[in-house]
Amino acid sequence: MENSKSIIKPKTLEIISRKIGDFDSGSNLVEFLKNCGVDEKLINSSDTKWRMVYSVLFALATSDKPQGHKLLFKIIEESVHPLTHGGDGATAEKLTKEFNNILKYDNFEINNGVLWQQTDLNDIWIDKDDNTHEPECYAIYPNVIDELYVFWYELIKLVKFYDKNKENIDSSLNELYFELIKEIENKIHSGKCGSLVKEYNRPFNNIIGCEYEKNEPVNKILVNLYGFLGKITETDCPTKEGIAKVKEERKDLIGRIDKYILKNQLKPPVSPKNTEDNIQKIQLVSGSEIEIGGLRDGLKSIVQKGKEDNKPKFPYKLPAGTVWENFILKFVDDENIQIQVRQFQHIANYKDIVSYGKGKKIPKPSVLWDFLKVLAQLGGEISIKDKKRRNQYKKQKELLSECFRSYFSIDYDLFYPYYSAEGKESKSYKIKVTLIPLPEQSQDDEDEEKDDLGIAEEYKKQTPLVYEDN
Repeated sequence: MENSKSIIKPKTLEIISRKIGDFDSGSNLVEFLKNCGVDEKLINSSDTKWRMVYSVLFALATSDKPQGHKLLFKIIEESVHPLTHGGDGATAEKLTKEFNNILKYDNFEINNGVLWQQTDLNDIWIDKDDNTHEPECYAIYPNVIDELYVFWYELIKLVKFYDKNKENIDSSLNELYFELIKEIENKIHSGKCGSLVKEYNRPFNNIIGCEYEKNEPVNKILVNLYGFLGKITETDCPTKEGIAKVKEERKDLIGRIDKYILKNQLKPPVSPKNTEDNIQKIQLVSGSEIEIGGLRDGLKSIVQKGKEDNKPKFPYKLPAGTVWENFILKFVDDENIQIQVRQFQHIANYKDIVSYGKGKKIPKPSVLWDFLKVLAQLGGEISIKDKKRRNQYKKQKELLSECFRSYFSIDYDLFYPYYSAEGKESKSYKIKVTLIPLPEQSQDDEDEEKDDLGIAEEYKKQTPLVYEDN
């Protein structure tokens, strides 16, 4: 018969007790209860396992002392801890869901390993220490996210302008920044932008001199700004129509920003020599032929630019804020790689990505591709003690970075700093993307491939077990 004084229904306690009774032997369950702090006098070890647990839980649930309820909470919390199940997180998570399915009828819930009790007042939750907490619920309004996206993008535009035109700015730039920040923070604190309110921090107090205020270069500030832009799009992806609507409605502010940039943008100096070289000199030759000086070079330049524009590109437009750490590259064979970034997946040939031509100082695409494959085999990180070879790898690293920036249109360094960076050896080349290599090749296969830079030899040094049998 149900006891009205029990803070959890007896039937709920019975189901939980049966689950706990299946954990281990009777003697180990006694130790489990004692380790939780249960008085040995409450434990009837002569009873069946689940009944022994049930008698303890029921006694604590009907106790008129807060310490009893606190101990009840602790037993339930410990029962779903991964260490109680030998470190098996999956089993612990499954049991948590099963417990929550029945605890909800008593206004209890296990969240992040803690048992919470919901009161009847304003959706307040109480833990075993009588601490009150409000559940984290956030509303998302797509139209407000569209506005926030547009304003944040304009902020990035202003910071880029400031970085390139510091010698030609005035206080009006700060005034535009203050106006933008006011719009942004009105949206952030409106309660309509999801959990962004928890992650937002004002980038800086003044755009003029922001690098000194933050004590970091402007390009690092831009990385952080793009990162938050990515969080905005993750909260709710803005629509093309929504962005266009915001730009039309706020064309007063956006127009003033564009006008200021146009007016104060520094013009690159024009060299007199360059001016003279670029003048097309027309000369009559043999009475009928006209030779235009510089035309041939100009046509070559146009053709070359056309070739560059036609270089293969990643076929999807990546969301703002995408960084190299978001990429997973898996080799599917010797010449193709599967690219996974956010929701996009694509298979590319090595010539699409490392599209360098032949030349005395520029390696063939296959050399850069081999360098990428070796990095994959070495977990993305390679350290070279030989100075001459290190300089060779430095060149390959630079060219590979250039290829990736061009193919994916991401203008950040593909590699961590050589000397020091978090999560790497002090002196090594470590790539930021996650690389998944092909299964190990045989030595005969490797001997057939040309190794202009000694990549295979270096790989042997760093992975001797792979080559031990050869």
